[in-house]
Amino acid sequence: MAIQLASLLVAAIAHVRVDSVRIVRQSHVQSASGHTHAFGANYGSRFIPEEWMFSDDPFWDGVYAQSPQPEGGPRVALSDLGESRFRERMVQWLDRYVIESDFVKMQQLGVEVLRVPCGYWNWISYAPGQGPNAPANESARMQVLQTLSPATYRPYFDKIFQWAAQYGVRILLDLHSLPGSQNGEQTSGISVETPYWNTDWNIQR
Repeated sequence: MAIQLASLLVAAIAHVRVDSVRIVRQSHVQSASGHTHAFGANYGSRFIPEEWMFSDDPFWDGVYAQSPQPEGGPRVALSDLGESRFRERMVQWLDRYVIESDFVKMQQLGVEVLRVPCGYWNWISYAPGQGPNAPANESARMQVLQTLSPATYRPYFDKIFQWAAQYGVRILLDLHSLPGSQNGEQTSGISVETPYWNTDWNIQR
């Protein structure tokens, strides 16, 4: 259903924050292919927190970049929290930023489609001591993302779909991070110089 929705709807991306919804309204337009473009928003940095979106949040206190990205030098990513900070802070983060008032504001602004980026660790788990296929140091850092089980995230996805139905918003789930990292950037949950998503082990997951 998500694929079908993606082929029919193109969202005019904007950032939705707890304290404000920064959206520029665009009227519906018909593309050359005959598809109708919908007015949408991006619910980014919820399930894959990105430091640049909420740089002043205490979630990032004491967290430092462990590796450079393929381009642009070191950049803090979710895996840099380490297991103890991840366990302590991730649920608090979701409680702060997955909230009903965002959906109230989206309804008021006429948002029709909401893109929800998420990571593979929100949906699948590995056996203890296992994780995405990568060199030992990078693999250990990737395992930080598995600190919480997928069941931890389920209530937050449920809330999003419940509020979306209540306030007339369609959801477009975006698998924003693949095992091993598809791009080596913080958007995949970890910054690494070389992405490792294309190994057989990672692809089979």
